[in-house]
Amino acid sequence: MNERDLSITYIPILLTIFLSPLYILIFNNIGYVVPVITPYEDTGFGAITNTIILLSITTIFGVLMLVIIRWPKLLNRVILLLALYIIFSTFSFYFLILERFVHQALIQLVIVYLIPLVITGIAYLSIRRRKRVVYSFVLLNSMVGMGVIFNNSLPTTTKLLVIIAYSIFDYISVSKGILKKMFSHPGTGKNIFEPLLIMFGDIGIGVGDILFYSLFVVFSMELLYPFYLLGFAASSFSILIGHLINLKVLVKKKMIPALPIPLISGLFVVYGFRLFMGL
Repeated sequence: MNERDLSITYIPILLTIFLSPLYILIFNNIGYVVPVITPYEDTGFGAITNTIILLSITTIFGVLMLVIIRWPKLLNRVILLLALYIIFSTFSFYFLILERFVHQALIQLVIVYLIPLVITGIAYLSIRRRKRVVYSFVLLNSMVGMGVIFNNSLPTTTKLLVIIAYSIFDYISVSKGILKKMFSHPGTGKNIFEPLLIMFGDIGIGVGDILFYSLFVVFSMELLYPFYLLGFAASSFSILIGHLINLKVLVKKKMIPALPIPLISGLFVVYGFRLFMGL
């Protein structure tokens, strides 16, 4: 694995970092209040239960993938359909901001449904024709948007626990759990999971990693309010340094968990600033 293959992975990381504030700006101007998706109050045991529920859903989905993996072509189609659905629904949501500038129902329909459908079609054609950069750029944007939505649909304490829990889950899953079993299963490889990989070069970054990086950037800006720029800088620095460490480890391994080092270290940095500044 040469240096160019490694250095090019900074492209999706930097895009995620700088697109996240843009998407939160769009989100805040849509005027749509995203409902909280967790059933319990955000205190004590309630936040822990919320996190366990989300982890359980993720685990069930992973187990289903392990079942379907016996039929690689079917699994690839399921993953592709899931990715295309995420792309369409995310872009459809963010194009709601344009509704306020038009008052004709037909034009609103075109904006909210037709344009996202065209973008989804471009993504589909791109991955089928092996135009991975185009597909990855579209998918990355949708996952950054999803990260912002996810950030706004979780209460604060649950959000903190989710970041910690999923970082641990990522490590276990890659080292000895679901992801390791998927990628080591006979007859499967990177191509099967390519619809859920953002690839600029030969190294793929999982959509979940982009989602959590985006969520963390926006969450850090909220935690250090009213010092938004400090939150952005602290989270960006943590993600970039964490990614650098990840790349050093990746030289020796085929696959590594991308979340633990950037996010856990980032939480220490951000909460350190909160403590120091008395926020």
